[in-house]
Amino acid sequence: MSSRALVHALQRAGLAPAGPLGAGAGGPRWSARDAAGRAWAVTVVPADAVARADLRRRVAALAALDHPHVARVRPLLELRDGTAAVLQAEVVGPDLGTVRAARGPLRPGEVTTVVVPLAEALAALHRVGVVHGDVAPANVVLDPDGRPVLVDLACGAAGAEAGTPGFAAPERASGATPAGDVHALARVGLALLGADGVVPASEGAGDGGADAGSALAAVLRAAASPDPGLRPTAADLAAQVYAACPPEPVRLPDAAVLARLTLRRLAVPPDDATARLRTERRPRRRAAGGPAGASGRGAG
Repeated sequence: MSSRALVHALQRAGLAPAGPLGAGAGGPRWSARDAAGRAWAVTVVPADAVARADLRRRVAALAALDHPHVARVRPLLELRDGTAAVLQAEVVGPDLGTVRAARGPLRPGEVTTVVVPLAEALAALHRVGVVHGDVAPANVVLDPDGRPVLVDLACGAAGAEAGTPGFAAPERASGATPAGDVHALARVGLALLGADGVVPASEGAGDGGADAGSALAAVLRAAASPDPGLRPTAADLAAQVYAACPPEPVRLPDAAVLARLTLRRLAVPPDDATARLRTERRPRRRAAGGPAGASGRGAG
């Protein structure tokens, strides 16, 4: 695919190219803006007649979905050379991995605030026959209000063959499934809580206290069972987490801290960054949170 062909295709679709973003899981990524000024991350997918039919179905289902915790997707843009472009709305804010690195472990009530809407988002995807396939901290963006949004949707299942190490279900290499999404989200929740999801009594859990934090960790561990048959559905996970621990607003770190950590994480190979998130231990002091300032993050 030539960049000129992509530029012409975007212009025909009423979009103004804004330049390259780099390479994503599915292929080269560009940025574009529509007539209303909204930013879109554009991922170019190679020509493959067999995979194309699946991609068409996936993108059509996503384009018809309107969910506050799922990044918007436009209809598939097919290019004359046989390649295709997938367009996802860019979501401004840090990803969960960056927030976790800046804050240390989150309070249990904050984890509830993150996990419940994401589980509801997965349930909405599963109802229309879409499996995310790579639920991980890097694929969840917190907007300036602390609202979690799932990104990397259109190409996630195809572009990440085995998901993200440390979060992917044991059976992920055999294919993406709804149960695998639930396992991955539960692992994300445990990683946000701390090492192995252990909640010290001194932390509490908002209005629910330490008992609620322990109950939350137990729900997440059960949902991360290595046996897919023992995991709840995404909708059931949302209900179980909400019942276990009262939610509380997520405190985003200071914008300057987020910017510094984002630059640092971009300089670390993905495998090393993932291992660090899985193995880091709870610090003795929690970093002080600040106002909801955030750095930019694309949704492709």
